[in-house]
Amino acid sequence: MGLFPKGKERKSSYEKICHEVDQIHQEWEYAKRQLDDVTDPDLVDSAIYHLKAVEKRYIFLIKELKAYKSQAM
Repeated sequence: MGLFPKGKERKSSYEKICHEVDQIHQEWEYAKRQLDDVTDPDLVDSAIYHLKAVEKRYIFLIKELKAYKSQAM
């Protein structure tokens, strides 16, 4: 089995990543609101850390989607 699955398994993996992108986007929106709402300095640091972690995950998933699309061509 290669890096990218084929056939039905490929479509399923692609759909799974798309679903995960949707979820991580919602989590990103939540993390932004959380950062806007916190006032305690320790919680601000925590909110920034969470937002940055979610952004990194989002960027990773977008790269995965682009790789799937380039493999389809």
